[in-house]
Amino acid sequence: PALLGEGLTPATTKFSTALAMLAAALGLALRARRTEDAAVRHAGLIAVFGVAALLLGIAILVANGDGSGAFVDAVRRAVTLAPGGSDFGLPSSLSGAVSVALGIALLSEAVRGPRALTAAVGLTAISVAVLGVVGVVFHVSDSESPYFTRLGAPTIVAFAALGAGLLALRPHYGLVSRLLEHTAAGHAFRRLIVASIAVPFVLGWIRVLSHQSGAVAVVPGIAIYSLSMMAALGVLSWVLSAQLSRLDGQRAAAEAALREAYEFQRAVTLGADLAIISTDNVGIIRLFNPGAERMLGYAAEELVGRAT
Repeated sequence: PALLGEGLTPATTKFSTALAMLAAALGLALRARRTEDAAVRHAGLIAVFGVAALLLGIAILVANGDGSGAFVDAVRRAVTLAPGGSDFGLPSSLSGAVSVALGIALLSEAVRGPRALTAAVGLTAISVAVLGVVGVVFHVSDSESPYFTRLGAPTIVAFAALGAGLLALRPHYGLVSRLLEHTAAGHAFRRLIVASIAVPFVLGWIRVLSHQSGAVAVVPGIAIYSLSMMAALGVLSWVLSAQLSRLDGQRAAAEAALREAYEFQRAVTLGADLAIISTDNVGIIRLFNPGAERMLGYAAEELVGRAT
């Protein structure tokens, strides 16, 4: 009956959410083994934990359908962020929906499914966690947006951790790949991702505090917030352009040094009276200097590109 959502109360729904998060965490830990062989050996257990999280999520969504088994309606509320009509409300719908998504992601990982699915579920879990954090920090009241304040701190932490873990399973794909790149693009992305989260969060928090204290009215507060965002984005753009300009200068200097070293090496190779012959790692001749031509009687065009 519990799997059909019958007899679940808000308290037991929280317990079911905790069990779903635990099952997802255990499956994720097994999938994150250092070797692919170890992950393959535990594919069955990963699938079991995925099914457990999936079924618990379905039970929570069914229970959130006002006791009528309105599973589709609960999913709709979770996706559209609409408050529920039962005692469970939107937090339970979100918890159930994320649990279902985590279960599907683990099942996909057990059978080596598409990487995009894992990344999408990871980003979804992190987005729900951010939704909860913003609501708690901004002190959104239940009458204004009940789904912010009623999403508990343990649930927020679990969603963020599991989402980050799913993204970390694919370090060479998508968001994580770009985040770890040692390139100008990776450098810019790391700066932008931090600023795009921190700057609106801090400015919005200051605006809410100023409005609640009565220091600034609503309309002037919105205007100040907009101007602050413009200024912050302008400063960020200037800092990034300066950093990229410095990187371009370093790259140009490195290219000039490499070109100078190449020209020096070429002058030495062509002017030497000794035979200088170089090959690659499979024995193909790549360099045959004029000294070698005079000493061995072969032209460079005859031997370059041929195996020794």
